[in-house]
Order: sequence, then C-alpha cells, then structure tokens
Amino acid sequence: MEIAVEIFIRTKWSGGFRLQDCGNKMNCGRSLERNAMLAQKLKWIRLAQTQFQMIASDQAGSLGEQLAMGQLKRVMKKLGGRARVFPSLRVPKHRGNGKFEIDLLLVSERGLLAIEVKHWGGRLSRQKGKWLQERGPEKKTLTDPVPLNAEKVASLQRWLIARKIVLPPQSIHSVVLLTNPQVNVSPELKECVELVDTAAFEAFALARCGQARRGFWQKKPEAPFDFAALVRELEQLPTWDRLVLHGGQVVPGDLEYMAVPEVKASALQRKYLCHARVRICRRVFPGIFLKARLQVTDWSGQRRVYPLHPEAKLVFRPAGQNERTEVAWLHVESLQLGWKDQSYYNERY
Repeated sequence: MEIAVEIFIRTKWSGGFRLQDCGNKMNCGRSLERNAMLAQKLKWIRLAQTQFQMIASDQAGSLGEQLAMGQLKRVMKKLGGRARVFPSLRVPKHRGNGKFEIDLLLVSERGLLAIEVKHWGGRLSRQKGKWLQERGPEKKTLTDPVPLNAEKVASLQRWLIARKIVLPPQSIHSVVLLTNPQVNVSPELKECVELVDTAAFEAFALARCGQARRGFWQKKPEAPFDFAALVRELEQLPTWDRLVLHGGQVVPGDLEYMAVPEVKASALQRKYLCHARVRICRRVFPGIFLKARLQVTDWSGQRRVYPLHPEAKLVFRPAGQNERTEVAWLHVESLQLGWKDQSYYNERY
C-alpha cells in the first residue's frame, strides 16, 4: 500500500515527471506542494477510517432499553387514547445540585410511570440496604435502584409543581424493570412491589396507567390532571446529547463546545442547532478528491453545510464523568443535541 501510494504521488501528482529528475525549480516546488497535500489527505482518510466499537457494558444497556421499548409498544397499543413515552429525561435534583436521568417515562391520561431499566444478570439479593450481584465467583455491590428511582420521581414532581402542574399522588408511580431473562432474584426482592421482570411489566403498567373497564352506558371518568399541559412541560426537559462515532459507538453526554475553522462561532451556537452530521468519504478513492463537510440542522428543520477542516475538534463530556474529552470531527458520524440552551442549567429549585 505504501509503495502504491508513493508511485501514485510521483507519477499522477508530480506533473508527469520524477522528483529526482526535476530540472525546473518552479515546477518541482509545485509538485512537492501537491505531494505534501496528497500525503496529508491520505493521512486524514486513514484517521477517519478508525473504528470505535460499542463497549460491552453499553451494549448490555442498549439491549435492555430495546427490550423495554418493545414492552412499552405493547402497552401503548392496549392503552389507546392519548399516551406518550419520553426516553432519557433529565430533571434537576430536588436535593442539592445536579440532575437525575429517568430512563423511560410513560404518561397517559390516567397516570405517570417512571421506569428504571436494568439489564443485570446473575443472582440478585439485598444486603444491608444494597444489592449484591453474584455471577459465578464474582460478586459486586450495587446501589438499590428502587429508592433511587423513587427519588427521581420526587424530583420530577417538584419540577412540575414549580410549573403549576400538580398531579395527585395516586397518579404517580415508579418501577424497576429487569430485562435480562437470565437474572435470578432472591425471594426477598421478589416481594418488592416496584420490581418487575418483562413478563409482569405489561400488567403492572396497565394497572397504573390504564383505565378500568366500564360498561357502554357509563360515562368516561374525568381525567385526574391536564394531560396536554403535562406533555407540553415534559417536552421542555432535555435528554443527553448523543455522539455517534464511526464504527457504531454511541456516547451519551453533554456537548461542551464545538468549533470549525473559517466558520463563525455564532453559526454553531447550540441553542440554534438540534443535529450535526459529518460528510466525509472514508475511502481513498474518491476521498482524496472530496472535501469534508459539516452539515447542521436547526430546530426549524433548515440545513446548512460548512467546509470542515479535518483537524477540527469538539469538546464532549460523557455521561457519568466529570472530565471533558476532545473528539476529532473526523471520527464523528453524527451528533444529536438533547437540549436547546444553557438556561436550563441556570434554574434552581
């Protein structure tokens, strides 16, 4: 490959003559410049071809979310009427700073159900307020997700009250959904009402968010809250930004900053943008002839395309981490932004 590239540089891009036989200094200088540019393009293409595979733990989490969404689709069909599912909602903690993430939130005209999805395997038991996961000789202590999910619901309820959306306590529910069919739960945990597996989830959700059966002569019961107003407020809550790298790895987190040389910073302000995608040919041919482009989409659906310098980077903070990471745009397939502006983080409750 290296020999082929060198021959290609010396013949195709050297003006038809060999560098060592060049007698014209001006032509030789231009040839050297073209050779350098081509070599740099080949280097960028090789970097852009780097594959980033999904991490095993991320694959398990993604599989759990897919199984949970499959369960929710069946529930939504049986609910009928008006119902919504909100994934990965982030709400401010009602105690201290920071944010909670609610994996899935099911909202119907009768109730609200916050779902914590866990794809844990092995045997699960409770010891001293913690969960113990045993997988063969390996043992791991886990935070009890049941009270944690209840705390998330309390934070969401407080956030809604601050916006004059008051839900009756009997309409607010939480559940921890175990999606791994290989999990083995101890008898003590089986007695926990707010812990279910995929087999029991549908009945659990319908009992809390569905309507009781009634005769055709009976009037439809009045909704316990304003469903439309609740949905409008929930749509304002952000989710994680999702960075998709070449190779399939998906990194949720917060975009800190993105900049592209020769593009005005005002054009890339995140409060105006909802999606960004890199257009780059990762094959040698015709990649050496094409320029990289950054395509951005604003909240109105309008698309704009800017030239992208291959050395440009963005700064991203992955979910659950405090340290920022620089990512070259060459490695990015797409970037979806989960919130509009910084004002959300300036609020205190």
